[in-house]
This record gives sequence, structure tokens and C-alpha cells, in this order.
Amino acid sequence: MSKESASVPADGHNTVEGYSVNIPGSTPDGSLRLGERTITAQRTSSTGQQTTEQRVEEANPGDPASSLRVTILTTDTLRPGASGAQASRTVQARDANGSFGVVSVDTKKSGNMHAIQVQIALSKKSK
Repeated sequence: MSKESASVPADGHNTVEGYSVNIPGSTPDGSLRLGERTITAQRTSSTGQQTTEQRVEEANPGDPASSLRVTILTTDTLRPGASGAQASRTVQARDANGSFGVVSVDTKKSGNMHAIQVQIALSKKSK
């Protein structure tokens, strides 16, 4: 079961929460509990740079009674320029020690800024 907040089309944020009776690390008791939350925030700078950050928060299987913790952080950046645009995506994930490490970096450059914007918009996924 999931719940989604109202999305703001321009600069703003969107939150999707996932509820389940089976939370890793806890004993099922039939209660519906928050197990995952995905928060997407978008902003545009005065120079036209667009940044979208998506945080995935999940229950900690080692301490299911604690609050959700960020497990994946994805940052998309679009930098317009005189000769086109450059887009980059960086994905960070929490390791076994609880630290974040970069697991993926993807950079694209195009003379057609609109082509990159479409690629980024289509690649955003919510759980």
C-alpha cells in the first residue's frame, strides 16, 4: 500500500510512502507500518541549473523500531550552457558500515538542451 502527497510541478517536492505488515527485522503482528519513503525535491538556480534529488528511506532491519533511514540518494543535475547542456546523475548507497559511497556516476553532454531534459524526466522513477 502506498500514499503519495501532492506534487509541485515547478520547484518543489513529492513524497511517496509505502506501508506493509511485513517490515524487515520485525515480527509480523498484522499492523500496517511505514516501511519506505521516497522524497523527490526539485530546484532551479538563478543560472538555470536544474537539480533533482531523490532520497529513498527504509526501515533499518537491525533496529525496526527506529525511524526510517536514507539508504539511496540520487542526484540529477542539468547545467545549461552556451554550447548546449550537460546532465549528470550520481547515485549513492549506504554500505554495511552505514556510510554512503558513490555507486554510479553518469554524465551526458548535448548541443540540444531539450533532448537532455527529456532523458532526465523519463529516467526518474518513484517506488
